[in-house]
Amino acid sequence: MGSYILFFMILLTSIIGTIEIIRTIYEMFFFKKPETHTISVLPLTVNTEDVEYLIRGALLKTDGKLIVVDMGIDELDSNIISRLNDQYHRITIVKQNELCNYIGAVR
Repeated sequence: MGSYILFFMILLTSIIGTIEIIRTIYEMFFFKKPETHTISVLPLTVNTEDVEYLIRGALLKTDGKLIVVDMGIDELDSNIISRLNDQYHRITIVKQNELCNYIGAVR
């Protein structure tokens, strides 16, 4: 009697596993994930330390655009941001008063 229960459990598990494998393969070929793009906003002021570190960290956490909000950054920080944009091509510098218009245009 115990061997019949064990056989039934193995058979049931095999059937469920086979169905799951077929379902996964079917979804992989016939259902495409919609592309999602994220927009991250990083506000920077005059006395922000480690600008390059902050921007590189933000770029690692997002797969889309990074908008750096210029709230009075100096020339050195602007040059660092431009150099990083040349490297990654995902950074945009926007003035503080133009942020809402820019995000509305990107969406």
